[in-house]
Amino acid sequence: MQVDSTLTGAFSPNLESSISILRELHEGRIIKVSLELSGLRHILNPEKPKFQYYLNLIRWPNPLNHYDDEAKKFLAQLDNKIRSKVFLKTSYDDVVALCKELAVMESCSFLIHMGDEFKLPIKIGPKTITIIERAVTTYSVAQVYNFIWRACKFSAKYARDKNIPSIRAANAVIGNIERSMDRALADNWEIKAFRRNHALPQSIVSRVLFNDMLHTNDGGFHQVISDIL
Repeated sequence: MQVDSTLTGAFSPNLESSISILRELHEGRIIKVSLELSGLRHILNPEKPKFQYYLNLIRWPNPLNHYDDEAKKFLAQLDNKIRSKVFLKTSYDDVVALCKELAVMESCSFLIHMGDEFKLPIKIGPKTITIIERAVTTYSVAQVYNFIWRACKFSAKYARDKNIPSIRAANAVIGNIERSMDRALADNWEIKAFRRNHALPQSIVSRVLFNDMLHTNDGGFHQVISDIL
């Protein structure tokens, strides 16, 4: 998957969401597959005479490489629109929903990463999503990182001390996060915010939303969503 070489970081917080976005853009005919077949990965369905693409492996040509004055004008107008207060007001509910979705994805990606660090086979299920959604309504992603790190560290230590299987300890992580968060809320704890992990830089989608549209400096990581909107 190719992006503008001037940008760094992943397209979105995780591969699954990147593929979902690409599929939606492709089906909406907003982006198209590169004609350079050397980079094309495909399988031919014998029952249906059409190609099926691996969206994360093929190349997407950058439409900005060869654009004329009209395209420049359109892009400038689009950029001005998404940065405007009018657009934010008319699309407020959708913007809030996207902010929360990105915060959850960021947190889940860090949870998987910490699982790998502590050798815990973390699986993201409906309960995990529900608890992380609760967390990001009250805390910034940077603070949620704190809950996640502590829960993984505790579960890994418990597994070693009690000699229990790592999968059992991994299953206890999300419960540890929930209990710690409930105590923090009940006792009004001040939760220290973590820095971004170097392995999980701000994604391009996050940069467009929080830096360009909402005029913050990686606000989706450092700030509670309710403080931004």
